[in-house]
Amino acid sequence: KAEHEKALADIKAEYDKLTKDKQAAVDNLVEAIKNDESQLEDLKEEEAILEDLDTGTYNFCPECDFNHAGLSTSCGKRKNYLVDHYGNAPEDAEKAVITWDSNCKKQ
Repeated sequence: KAEHEKALADIKAEYDKLTKDKQAAVDNLVEAIKNDESQLEDLKEEEAILEDLDTGTYNFCPECDFNHAGLSTSCGKRKNYLVDHYGNAPEDAEKAVITWDSNCKKQ
């Protein structure tokens, strides 16, 4: 009986050690995933900035005066009109407004 109890105790000790090791590995993986998710968010933000730089809309000036073909308003109001009235994407509307009046692009 003593041999069985010792064998059982050894098995339990080995099980506890393996469980502790596995939990440590899981904790490390969870931490690595959190770090990767954080890095991914940072990269997504950088990508959005780069896309804005690429399209030229990063320096759109919504409060600047817009004048084109006899229409006088603000650049932001013209952009909003294009988005609301025609369903343009905001970035596309900004590009169009800048194309029509370069005053809508911050210098």
